[in-house]
Amino acid sequence: MDCADGRARRATIGAFVLPDLAPNISCSIRYEGPAFALTGLSDDPTPDLIDAQAFLDRAKAALATDQMDDLAVDFINVIGLAAAGAGAERATARIEATLQAASVDGASASRLAVDRYALLRDRSDKRDIVGEVDELVRDEGLSLTVSSSRADLSSGAQVNAMRALRFVIQTCLSDQAAGRPQVSFDDALARTLREADQFRVMVRDRDFALHYQPVVALDTGAVHHFEALARFGDTSPANAIQMAEELAMVEGFDLAVAQKAVQRLKQPGSGLLKIAINLSGASLTSDAYVQELLRLTASTPEDRRRLIVEVTESAAVADMEAANRRLGALRSAGIKVCIDDFGAGSASFDYIRRLAVVDPRLEQNVGCGLGLHELGDGGQVQRGAHLDQMLD
Repeated sequence: MDCADGRARRATIGAFVLPDLAPNISCSIRYEGPAFALTGLSDDPTPDLIDAQAFLDRAKAALATDQMDDLAVDFINVIGLAAAGAGAERATARIEATLQAASVDGASASRLAVDRYALLRDRSDKRDIVGEVDELVRDEGLSLTVSSSRADLSSGAQVNAMRALRFVIQTCLSDQAAGRPQVSFDDALARTLREADQFRVMVRDRDFALHYQPVVALDTGAVHHFEALARFGDTSPANAIQMAEELAMVEGFDLAVAQKAVQRLKQPGSGLLKIAINLSGASLTSDAYVQELLRLTASTPEDRRRLIVEVTESAAVADMEAANRRLGALRSAGIKVCIDDFGAGSASFDYIRRLAVVDPRLEQNVGCGLGLHELGDGGQVQRGAHLDQMLD
């Protein structure tokens, strides 16, 4: 039934013949489900859905102006849309038009994956979006599973809310790539919050182990130093550390690793043992890490010359000038600094050139296991430099 506002509602009409009554013909109308938009059936253009980054930018802008108390982030799953066949294109156009129209400004809906959407909505909007999408899908003759979840970002710090939203979206996209489209956004959000709490407790209680991997000089075959690698039971730490970087928890973890490594250096019999510890670029956003590391080694400053800080590439450094000042403080105290596994992460040659990881005697930028000579506009790279040449 046409509602005369560009929307329709499914209805069943019943007609009855009652010969002994006047009037002897009656009818009834029974409505089924919510009204749904006819948008997408006409030639009127609908604003394109924005991509995931643009959606996050709009959510960030809303958080910055305290609009989030009036807005909600809704996630819509339309499972089976990718395999819907001939009707998928038409159904997709109608779904996108419906979600875009329901978004707060008519232009804040995003298609995150083949069958996953997100939109910013006014909290006072009581429309049944899932019902509308389900009805228009039925109108196209398709049988799909439509579900939704809502992320509540109105409570807590704005920065943490934004990081949680970003991480949840990235997690869901990873789940999609892994062939698990049934994982919902609220499941991912609950899992993220649970794992974040577990990570905080682990760091607080120092409930992780450091395994010391020997690093060998290429020319002599002798052990040059040991790299301290964190291990969380039988699981790989990679995903947990990525989460910690996204949710601004990695600085505490980096400090916990440094504390354990410094304690190992102070144990009797350590002799000339050298230990390398990883430092996330995200931990260079404040002075806290450098100040605490210098405090930990203040009573035995000679230990600083047996400590190597390897800046990881998993999180790029935003404020290079401030980062260089902090790394300079470590070098001035006698702690060597280099890039961990150069080329494996987000860093470019320009990034390395700007980040002052310099051995003062060699006057060259250094990566752990890689020497970079004459890094200018026409700079060349020399690979396979010996560790003892770069770090001794």
